[in-house]
Amino acid sequence: MKQLLIPPLALGLLLSLAPAAGAAEDGRRLAFSGALKVEVFADGPSWCADRAALKVVAEDRALFATDGFTSLVRRIGAVVLSKECPAAGRAALVGVEKASGAVVWRGEAAAASDWTVVAAAPAPVPQPALQSAPPPAPAPAPASVAALAPAPAPAPAPMPPPQPVLEIGKNYPGMLLLLLRRNAALAEDNGTLAWWAGHRFNREFQQVRYQEFKLQPLLERARADLFTEMSRADPDRVTIVYRTEFQAYDFATQRFPVTQKFTSLSVQPNWCCTDSKLPNNITVEIDGLDAITGVPMDRSSAQSFAEGRTHYGSVDRTLMIGATLKIDPAGIKVDNWRGATAKAKLESAVIYADREATSVLYRLDERTLAGLFAERDARKAAAARAEQERQREQERQRMAAQREQDISILASLPTGARLANLMQPGRIEYGARLDNLRDARTNALIQGGAVSVTMLVQAGSDGRSAVATRWPGKLQVTVPEAGPALKADGWYVVRGALSVADGDEALPPARLEAAVVHACGKAECADAADAVFIVDQKLAAAGLSKGAP
Repeated sequence: MKQLLIPPLALGLLLSLAPAAGAAEDGRRLAFSGALKVEVFADGPSWCADRAALKVVAEDRALFATDGFTSLVRRIGAVVLSKECPAAGRAALVGVEKASGAVVWRGEAAAASDWTVVAAAPAPVPQPALQSAPPPAPAPAPASVAALAPAPAPAPAPMPPPQPVLEIGKNYPGMLLLLLRRNAALAEDNGTLAWWAGHRFNREFQQVRYQEFKLQPLLERARADLFTEMSRADPDRVTIVYRTEFQAYDFATQRFPVTQKFTSLSVQPNWCCTDSKLPNNITVEIDGLDAITGVPMDRSSAQSFAEGRTHYGSVDRTLMIGATLKIDPAGIKVDNWRGATAKAKLESAVIYADREATSVLYRLDERTLAGLFAERDARKAAAARAEQERQREQERQRMAAQREQDISILASLPTGARLANLMQPGRIEYGARLDNLRDARTNALIQGGAVSVTMLVQAGSDGRSAVATRWPGKLQVTVPEAGPALKADGWYVVRGALSVADGDEALPPARLEAAVVHACGKAECADAADAVFIVDQKLAAAGLSKGAP
């Protein structure tokens, strides 16, 4: 595999040799610049996290206010952190003056802003009192003058203690920390402590696992370590590193497509065989995983990347992706040996250039993912519309091909069945019938609410709202603005919701809120019951002209 070469830095920044990502110990120098006379160190044993902790030691404290320092931090984020701590999306920076060892500057930088430096607001510094020879004792002042003397300035309020930096756990151990934070009894279980001892101190554990007196001190040590890690771990987030593949380069879109046919990831323990109650598999259903559809890359870079992955004439298309997830607390379910399940949303992702997942190839932050989510939702909506239109077209073609058969079938049905079919879109329904007012009223009273009906009515007057009917009696019809207004003595077929209002009358009028109204030209809608008319109305509603194939 070809090594990716980092060009020399214009500012004279030199990268020190470093172990694998995230393995730098506290105080190890990560980088330095001879031109700027500055060194960059890992700050703390847990420096590598989503918010990396860096200490910058400079000979001149004025450096932290220069453009040179701003450029330096950008290079540290793009070059150093991408190799030493790929999980870091932000960096907390502490500036130290080398001669005095004093902290003279604090700030932050984030990958989302191209590692642009943002200085922290300076804390107020109390001014020291001037030292001078004590003056001669003044003559006693009158009481009224002494009362006007200014009160001493209050002491500055103490700075609040710094908040601990939460770390995002990875894979099975990371998910396990989330589960144990929610289950104190399981965290105290000896089987859990034994598993953690094997995970963190495997060599020692294997030596004493069957010697209870030597094992017990190790379990106590494992318990302290477990609870420390639980306190440091982000309570809602975890990163799962998984394997997929990239496809042949798409020259039109300038990217390597990534096909992900799964929407969930599963993690398992890296070792087993302890008497524990821990789940042996944790599956996380992820909203957003399908939004990662490719790795953008210009043609020249893509060619170099593919050549570096080529061995014996074949391209190694393995791709490692680290997905950082926001876990839904309500979606976690544990069934011990049957496994645990959880639901989560993708928050960010890192696509790695190597199988070991140490070198970052492409980073997807929240802003980038928001755009990908929008594109994914648009694709899904377009696919749903296309499928809906395909089904409609199939139905239109079927109806056109069966026109004559449908006319024959419909003509054999009773008048009420034909009128009911007129008000229903789509296929001929053999069992369709008009509703009568008595049965509809009874159903509404039994259900305590409106019921769907299709009825034949004759209006008693003109209007749109609460128009009393001449037939059947004891019914008021309200029609929508988009439909025809009712005319006195006119006949209509109406589909809508019928309800019965409470009242003092023994038989209060039923109310019909019409959704669809068909105005008829003949008494009792004899014209609308014609089979040919009904079938052609259905074809027209489906977007086909009469008899069209």
